[in-house]
Amino acid sequence: MTQILHDPPRESYILPGFTTGYRALDHALGGIGEDELVLLASRPGNYGRILLENLAVGLSRQHKVLYLSTGRKAFAVASELRSILLPAPSGESPAEDTLEDLNRLAQNLFIDDAAIFLGYLDHVIGKFHAEHGTDAIVLIDHLNGLYLSKEIRTGRREREEYGIADNLKRIALKYPIPVIVHARIRQAMASEHGNPPCIGDLMHLTGLNDRFDKIVVVHRPGYYHAASDETNPSDANNLYLYPLRGANRDTVMLRISDDNRFLLTEKE
Repeated sequence: MTQILHDPPRESYILPGFTTGYRALDHALGGIGEDELVLLASRPGNYGRILLENLAVGLSRQHKVLYLSTGRKAFAVASELRSILLPAPSGESPAEDTLEDLNRLAQNLFIDDAAIFLGYLDHVIGKFHAEHGTDAIVLIDHLNGLYLSKEIRTGRREREEYGIADNLKRIALKYPIPVIVHARIRQAMASEHGNPPCIGDLMHLTGLNDRFDKIVVVHRPGYYHAASDETNPSDANNLYLYPLRGANRDTVMLRISDDNRFLLTEKE
C-alpha cells in the first residue's frame, strides 16, 4: 500500500492526545483526548461536512480514522477523500476508480455507510478500536442522520438527539476512543447569517451541555450574501472556526481552494 501523506509534525507543535493536522485548531482545542466527544457545527451548506473530510485526511497522517457516513454511500465519500489526498492536475478530471483502488490511496482511512443506528454503530466502533487500539479515532459526518434504533419514532427529535449524544459519549468512554461528530445548525434557530454562530444557536442539540467536551462552529462570512463577497473579495474564500468550548477561544482561519478543499496546515 502507498502512504500518500507521511509528514510528521514539527516537534514544537506536538500536543497531548490526537491532532487534526491544522496547527492553529489543534492549539485552540488543546489536542483531542482519548475519550472526548467533539462537536463540529455549521449552518446548512456552510462547509462543515467538507471540513470534516479534510480533518479525516489530516488525522490520517498519524492515526487510523473511521469515517462514518450517515447520508451518502461509501464510494461517494471515498471519491471526495481521494480528491483531497491526491488532487487531479489542473483541468483534468479524476480517473474512475474502484472503491478498492481508492482505499489503497489511504491506508489509514476507513469508511462505513451503514452505521446509522446506535447499536450497530457501537459494534462497528468497538471492532475498529479492537483492531487499532489507542491509534483509532472516529468521525461522523452528520449527527442528524443517526438514530437510536430501528423502532418507529414517536417522540420529539430533540429528545432523540439527546439520547444519541449521550450514547456517543458513553461509546467514547467505553473503549476509550475520541469521536468527532458534525451537526448542522437549524436555520430557524440560527442568528443573523452575517455573524458567526453562538452557543444559543446550538441549544436545540439538547445533549450539548452535558455530553460534548469540545465545540467548534464553522462560519464563512457572506456565504448567504453574495454581494458581501463582491464588496470584500479578500474574505470570500476564508472559512473561520470558532471554538466555543475547549482549551481556549482562539479563532482559526482556513483558506478555501477553488474546489472547496482546505490546506492540511493553514497558512502561518
